[in-house]
Amino acid sequence: MRTTAGIGLALLLAVAPAASAQGPVATVPLAAGEMLLELNSMGSATVRADSAEIAVQISLYGTEERDLRRQYDRIVSRLRTAARDAGGEIEVGELMSSSDMAAYNVVDVDINATVDSNVLGDTGSSGAASAMIRPRDLSRIEALTRTLAGIEGVYSDSTFRASDMTGVRRQARDNAISAARAEAESYAASMGMRVARIARVTERVEIDFMAMMMGDPSVANLAMAAAAQGGDANVPAHVRVGVDFILAPR
Repeated sequence: MRTTAGIGLALLLAVAPAASAQGPVATVPLAAGEMLLELNSMGSATVRADSAEIAVQISLYGTEERDLRRQYDRIVSRLRTAARDAGGEIEVGELMSSSDMAAYNVVDVDINATVDSNVLGDTGSSGAASAMIRPRDLSRIEALTRTLAGIEGVYSDSTFRASDMTGVRRQARDNAISAARAEAESYAASMGMRVARIARVTERVEIDFMAMMMGDPSVANLAMAAAAQGGDANVPAHVRVGVDFILAPR
């Protein structure tokens, strides 16, 4: 399991009076001279995938629609062979020609209009289909994707999954809190203080889009978390937490 952690922007430094805390941690009393420090942090960890899906898109072009059918049958035959050789299962969708797609996409229909059946023949025809391959042996995916890349008109994208994300999410959360603690220690040291205790930990943290535009790496990593899944046999977990620390005089 690989782990990483990133720290976000310090949101608040507020000195509270001796009587009671101010702001979101109203239930935590602060002693005289204590300070509330709010931090956002993101922790990441990865676990090895135990299943995968390869989404396949098929794009076809021909002078006539019957050309599309011949191409479709030929490509599907190669896809089935590739999936079988990789020890996987495949589901193949039906061929949709440009005329089929046009019929499904019509919004306003003029009942007095007629369709010129020669239009597609004059300009050529296109078609599309999709398939899903589920390999049983993940060690064969690399060879399978190379085979798919060699089939003209075929484009594929792999998605990896892990059946149990409990442990990796826990590790990501631990990494986020550890990163926040280290940052809090840094803040405290720069002000001649110490970290007295943690007042609150929450995962209900909103994305700071201003920080994203300014290049805050922890926010950017969160925004790109979904994209990170597709290119590796390790499945990532990203947990973003808000941690409120109480700083005290040394």
